[in-house]
Parts: sequence; C-alpha cells; structure tokens
Amino acid sequence: MTSSKLHQRKLLAGLKLHHLLDGHEAKGHARTSAINKLELKFEDQEAQAHAHS
Repeated sequence: MTSSKLHQRKLLAGLKLHHLLDGHEAKGHARTSAINKLELKFEDQEAQAHAHS
C-alpha cells in the first residue's frame, strides 16, 4: 500500500468521524448557538467599549 493510499484512508476515517460528531452535535446545536450568540454579544460590547475609550 502506498503512502498516499494510506493518507486517503486516514482522511476518509477522519471524515466519517467528523460526520458522526456532526450528527451528535446537531442535538446540542441549538444550545451551542445560543451560547455563541451570547458570546458574540459580549464581544461586541467589549469592542464598542474599546472603541469609545
């Protein structure tokens, strides 16, 4: 087996794992996006505070 074939296999395995994780994360995605929005809002406020100073 060539190294490029092995590399392709690793990539495929990684993609499969990634898809599994994506499916798993989809369940918690609503909560995650809510947290992300809060973090973004906080970052925006910090950025505005820095802009005013």
